Amino acid sequence: MMIGEFNAASQVFEEALQHAPLFLPYRYNLGICYLYLNRLDLALMHFTKAQQLVPEYNKIYLQIGYIYDRKNDETRALDYFTRALQLNPNELNTYILIGDIYFKRNQVNIARRYYEKALKIDPVYPNGLLGLAKIHFQKEEYIKAIVLFKSIDTNRSYDKSLHYYYAES
Repeated sequence: MMIGEFNAASQVFEEALQHAPLFLPYRYNLGICYLYLNRLDLALMHFTKAQQLVPEYNKIYLQIGYIYDRKNDETRALDYFTRALQLNPNELNTYILIGDIYFKRNQVNIARRYYEKALKIDPVYPNGLLGLAKIHFQKEEYIKAIVLFKSIDTNRSYDKSLHYYYAES
């Protein structure tokens, strides 16, 4: 998985699950493999089984929400992201995922709240700053957007859509 060989890794996890079907790491990582292979229904099945094994593991809810988001079922995605947030309110990416759905729905004030909640936890969180910058960009407040874009530390992990918005501004 570490080198991007998700097809080979999925075969290894499938075989391992035959010997230990209740072992969460095999089930969860198999779901990740299928997610990367764009086999969303299989990924969803494995994440759902993982959820039944360890319902308090918040990352399972993130992955299921992500699958529903990719399937354009934003309501279900929000349900799962919200559950993940209840389980771990310090997971910054969850705030961004929720904010991005509201941004896509053009519910900018709600999106802003979620981006700002992430920034309360980490004031320089790149994706939180990007979320606010996207809002300014949409409102044609280009100077504010550029200031936020320039403040993003690209040495940290960040959403690569930054480059699109920065180029457009």
